[in-house]
Amino acid sequence: MKALATFLLLAFAVCFCGVASGHVLGVDFGSEFIKIAAPHGDQVVDIVLNELSRRKTENFIGFRNGERYIGNEAKTLAARFPLKIASAINQLIGVQDKTEELKDFEQLLYEYKFGFSPRGTSQVLIDGVKEPYTTEELYAMMFTYFKHIAVNDDIIDPKSVVLTLPFHSTLSERRSILEAAHFSDTRVLAYMHSTTAAAFYYGVRRRGFEGRTVNLVIFDVGSTHSEIGVYTFSPPKNNSAFSEKLGTLSTRTVLVDKTLGGRAFDLCIARVMEKEAVEKMGIKPVIGGKTQAQLKSQYSLLRAANQVREILSVNSVTPFTVEGIAPDRDFDSHFSREQFEAECGHLFTRVTKLASDALAASGLSKSEIDAFEMMGGASRTPKIITDVSVFLGKDVDRTMNMDEAAAIGAAYYAVKISPHYRSKSFKVQERVPFPLYFSVYPAFHSNKPSARRMLLHSDAFIGDAVSITFNRTDDFTVRLYQSETTEEPFAEVRVEGVKKKLDVMNFFEPLIAHENNSHLVRLQLLINETGLPMVDASDVVYRYVTNVTERHSVTDAADEEEAHNESAPHVKYVYKLKTRKRELHVPATLHWFHPRELTEEEAAHIAERLFAVDEHERVKAERAHARNDLESFIFWAKREGILENTTIVKKTDAKLLGEFEQQLRDALEWLEDGDGSMDSCPTKEYKSLLSQLKEQASGIQKPLEPVPVPSENDAAATSEGEEDL
Repeated sequence: MKALATFLLLAFAVCFCGVASGHVLGVDFGSEFIKIAAPHGDQVVDIVLNELSRRKTENFIGFRNGERYIGNEAKTLAARFPLKIASAINQLIGVQDKTEELKDFEQLLYEYKFGFSPRGTSQVLIDGVKEPYTTEELYAMMFTYFKHIAVNDDIIDPKSVVLTLPFHSTLSERRSILEAAHFSDTRVLAYMHSTTAAAFYYGVRRRGFEGRTVNLVIFDVGSTHSEIGVYTFSPPKNNSAFSEKLGTLSTRTVLVDKTLGGRAFDLCIARVMEKEAVEKMGIKPVIGGKTQAQLKSQYSLLRAANQVREILSVNSVTPFTVEGIAPDRDFDSHFSREQFEAECGHLFTRVTKLASDALAASGLSKSEIDAFEMMGGASRTPKIITDVSVFLGKDVDRTMNMDEAAAIGAAYYAVKISPHYRSKSFKVQERVPFPLYFSVYPAFHSNKPSARRMLLHSDAFIGDAVSITFNRTDDFTVRLYQSETTEEPFAEVRVEGVKKKLDVMNFFEPLIAHENNSHLVRLQLLINETGLPMVDASDVVYRYVTNVTERHSVTDAADEEEAHNESAPHVKYVYKLKTRKRELHVPATLHWFHPRELTEEEAAHIAERLFAVDEHERVKAERAHARNDLESFIFWAKREGILENTTIVKKTDAKLLGEFEQQLRDALEWLEDGDGSMDSCPTKEYKSLLSQLKEQASGIQKPLEPVPVPSENDAAATSEGEEDL
């Protein structure tokens, strides 16, 4: 059943032509869960299963006793060791000190400690780890994990991804993720806003709309924020490329409430529960505490609040238990849906206001909306569905899998833009989430500072390019800002070698000095698929006046007599001044700030740290595999392989069988209680003992008809079957 639903969809919605490998992933990096989708084989786009065969992975990563944990393992440890485990790192990556983004993150009240590196990047202070890990390093480990589970789910060489991001993601966040991808040998094809990814999936799964124009709203009430996007699907043009044959998906508007999500509702419920516990048990408040005991209690309290919220989606009242709210004490009570809706009414009001504001900003009326889809875990809350339906005047639509729509949409988009596939799809027009401004240094007039001017409006589309021209003869710098009032630029473009290029074109010593001689430096910037500006073109253009000789036939009456003279020429030459143009490329390099770019030494240090972690994980996996092979062989040999094989037992000397049985017993004891049970036991010890046992088993089988000794895979399968029984 895993691939049935999407198989039928993809079979007619997207054409994969001649390529059987996966190569691409769509990753929905949520704050609570991470979902990954990819083409399986050459026909199916579906969710990638993790190592537990689950369709989503908890957004947790941490370290304990020298071991790294990701997903469910890390989440399990977080209750006991909150200072060793980090969660929702996608919310912290790219966050700068003393910014509004930092204030928003602090409101989420996650239990782990964080700070900032000398370079200005956020970092997590893991208890017991000497050097903090930057969020880029942790994100890189997650990228490596994504690729690992994808390979285990039969995705071939998955090195390219399309990643979902909140619409309000900053330039710093976008850059930091690209940095993390670089260190994990991952290529980010594009970022896609989560509501846009869901909208793209909505259109692809319907294979277009048969020439109709369709207006769609996607409302994502997620774990940490809420985002609502209004989109229009328009019919394809007659000359559309194959990859745009289904039409065009255009973003009309996207609005975000950065602190309204499941975490805000959980905190609201938790504060009500905490207040009751303080009154009944006489304990001190724990939410917002800094000690490890308070952080453990807060984690337990929020875990209970989350469970209450989920249960109240289907029940009107539920009992709850907060384990360890105080040392060696639990708190039991009950919570009703009516209580939830009353205590957290201010949050529900913000949900409907966001929907109202988005519709107003889109310029569409309610009657013009063809579909209004809800997604995100918190959108299951009955009051949210009811309130939005009342506002809309009809029931909201819930035709998509709200947990997986963004991941699958991102995977479809990865297929569209990857060179490995040819797909019939939509053209996507995605809005740039922020405006861009620029100024020039040095200023054109030394006594007057350069004015800051608009470079790109926030309603521009991803992929748009803008050209700026300058009348400069020396090198200069274009500084880029996110607003008219921002003091520091986030990047600058350094244009170098202008005078040298002009000199090559004889600008300073023209053959003909003329008032029409002119030049300009042209710089073209492009907003790429990640929403970041890049230098698309840079050149010096020189227009100059020169002598041109033109050849004319003799046709006028004044020259008729001369034309009849056989010795005279039949053409004449006219000398004129004309304007010509030359263009030469001039180097223009983009340099980033906040955070600044990595030095070579810093990059080498990060690569070394990540390699050490990956190598440790590789050795651990190799050791676990060798141990499992040994254990599987022992159980196989003790049962149907040798000792319980009636054919072998009848024809083999009892003493030889007894010695072999003792060897198996000794090996199992070593494996369970001896050095083989220790994490420090090297892989070669398991392999050596397995080799000895196989050699002994081969000696027992040799006088008989060939009885196959299991391969490593067969042995593993046998062991797995025994465990299932």
